Amino acid sequence: DIVRNKQLAESVISSWEGDLKLQTKPRKKDKGGQMTAGAVAGAMIAGPVGAAAGSFLGSMYEDPTRGRLSARVRYIPIPKANSDRMRYRVRGGTEGVEWADLYFQHVQKLKAQNPESDPDIAGDDLEFCVYVNNEQTECSCGIYRSLEKRLIAISFRGTTVPKDMLTDANIIQSAWVEGTEPKKNEIIPMVHSGFRG
Repeated sequence: DIVRNKQLAESVISSWEGDLKLQTKPRKKDKGGQMTAGAVAGAMIAGPVGAAAGSFLGSMYEDPTRGRLSARVRYIPIPKANSDRMRYRVRGGTEGVEWADLYFQHVQKLKAQNPESDPDIAGDDLEFCVYVNNEQTECSCGIYRSLEKRLIAISFRGTTVPKDMLTDANIIQSAWVEGTEPKKNEIIPMVHSGFRG
């Protein structure tokens, strides 16, 4: 019986092997050596002003990201979900407004306009997973998943308390991966700094 189960598992398991180019790395915190080298080189070229400029340039320099990560992964693919699950009804905080009905009316309208499309982004098995609240920033969100559509939806609550307004006002964007700096003509994922807190 154990041998049969092992053979069954082996027939389902998929694998992937390859190299991944490293894209990001943490910023170097201690730049004393390169600042000193910059100051010495600058002093040799332009005296005290060159030393100050060289030290400044040394503090700004970041080595390029180098390297590859070789990986071999064995995994069991997520099977197509059984759509017999109960459909999640969208809820909202506005009294007297049935958000689920509004959503389904909207989907039906879009389907009528273009029968070939699938405007129901949620699928028939949208499931509420967890509600997250950051007490420091008062940023809150609900996280949902759909196995049918293979998606995760994050729904942020609107502004409800004064502290939210301060978070909303923080419009500066920072790199999604902390410590990542975009190179010239490179697009990296960014996030609203208010979400980071």
